Amino acid sequence: MKISRNHLIAISVLALECTFQREQVERTSSPGVDPLTSLYQALVRLDLSDAQRKQIEVLWRSEEPRIGKLQRAQRIAEASLREAEVDQPFDPARVSTLLNRQAEISAYLRGTESHLAAAIVERLDPSQRSAFVRLRSRSAPGETVGRAVGVANAPSI
Repeated sequence: MKISRNHLIAISVLALECTFQREQVERTSSPGVDPLTSLYQALVRLDLSDAQRKQIEVLWRSEEPRIGKLQRAQRIAEASLREAEVDQPFDPARVSTLLNRQAEISAYLRGTESHLAAAIVERLDPSQRSAFVRLRSRSAPGETVGRAVGVANAPSI
């Protein structure tokens, strides 16, 4: 099968686009890292009352089903991407599709974190809010300082 020069250029452009998209996805998310880790780490450092702690645990538990599904989808998307990267012949369009899917899942996870954080902030007093914002700003989204927080090990705050 003879491949034309234009066809090779098109494949190269798609491959570069896939590489660029992969870098964007990796910058915004890391496979296996729970986006809620910095949220959890900020909460354990706050001086919460028993009532606040219970309310936050109820909020956290209410998001568990969604978080679990998104985390499973993220693991599956990552595994599919890894397989597509080594498939022969390489299919840049498939890799691009998988990268887009992975970015979308990461966005949904981040959105879940934002929704949960907003609901938690409503339950904090002004000094706790200030401390919460300060603690959350110390770590980048997706960065882990301690253990990952997932459905299986959701916090007891």
